[in-house]
Amino acid sequence: MRQRHIELLAPAGDVEALKAAVDYGADAVYMGGLGYGLRSPAESKVDDEQLRYCVDYVHRHGKKIYFTFNIYSRDEDTQGMIAAINKAVDLGADALIAADIGVISLIRQVAPQMPIHVSTQANVTNSLAALQYVQMGAERVVLARELTLKQAEAICNAMQEYGKNATRTPEVECFVHGAMCVSYSGRCLLSNRLTARDGNRGECAQPCRWQYHLYEETREGMYFPVETDDRGTYILNSNDMCMIDHIPELIEAGITSFKIEGRMKSAYYVAGITSAYRSAIDAYMRSPEEYYARLPEFVEEASKVSHRRYYTGFYLDGRMGYEGQNQESSQYIRGYTFVASVLEQENTPAGSVLVAQRNNFRVGEEVEVLTPNRRPFSYTITDIVDAETGEARSVAPHPMQRLYINCPESLPEGSILRRRED
Repeated sequence: MRQRHIELLAPAGDVEALKAAVDYGADAVYMGGLGYGLRSPAESKVDDEQLRYCVDYVHRHGKKIYFTFNIYSRDEDTQGMIAAINKAVDLGADALIAADIGVISLIRQVAPQMPIHVSTQANVTNSLAALQYVQMGAERVVLARELTLKQAEAICNAMQEYGKNATRTPEVECFVHGAMCVSYSGRCLLSNRLTARDGNRGECAQPCRWQYHLYEETREGMYFPVETDDRGTYILNSNDMCMIDHIPELIEAGITSFKIEGRMKSAYYVAGITSAYRSAIDAYMRSPEEYYARLPEFVEEASKVSHRRYYTGFYLDGRMGYEGQNQESSQYIRGYTFVASVLEQENTPAGSVLVAQRNNFRVGEEVEVLTPNRRPFSYTITDIVDAETGEARSVAPHPMQRLYINCPESLPEGSILRRRED
């Protein structure tokens, strides 16, 4: 199975994140922006001009772009969705992601040649359902996140068998990294009930991350923590999935596309996680020995972005268990801070790069550089110069300020400087 091409699919909530995904090794990106995806706040960040730029940027780099149409629609959505599907065709989308069978049918009517990927929100858990979607015109099925690896492999095998008598073999996509949901493949009413923001229409307020208490109905002001073995009260708060140390099993199961969750995540997050998985996949495809020798490096890189505690979802034994929930806190683990992004090294003073400040940093601090297609390296900042005034500074306190800083090596645009936090 190692001879197959494995697609690494990364999220993009805005232009910066999309460029990071492409630059750091994604084969394809998925994003909203057309009004019918499940991440409304992310969709509002991208206007029509930016959408066209995104498609052009992806295609110039030989990659693919998929647009999300995975809300559960109402009749009043239909006309707007028709216009959005036509816009996706005009933009040059490589596929549309949908969950609602009505939306899938609408895409097939409006854009018969447009590839359709069935979203994880469709809750595909068996071969019968997967093949039914294929017969409806789907080119790819994104499996429910509640499956074990063996169950996913069985569906992959069914797709391969179907492909023997078809013009093409249907593809299987699975999530391998990112936030998990307490509800069934993301189909949740909790946000709608508590905040009137419907998670099935892109407006989830993530109330599963909130802290809950048990109130006694007749005694005003009396409440009790909801606890499990005295460990805490965040009973709905799922940990994050991380399968980077199970790349071989995922590949051998026959999965076509490895999907990273996170259309609300920063460009730094997308760059770091995409880079880690790109390196891990490529290492295994070259040699299992190289992959296992470098595995600690891949795991460490995946841990350098802001994340919740990691676990392997349902893949290994089919149950979440206590290790899948963080009942103590909904806070993120932040071992590194993103301090600056490289704007350019051309036309800058010798031995320096032009950066945009993202978080406070100062002379004398050691930073680590994450850049495409190479391992991270560290060095100490000795010079900070305001790019507008030419004034030397000892500290960079202003967000997005343009600065020249010393750098011992040439760095491409989009390289990231981060500081370790003790």
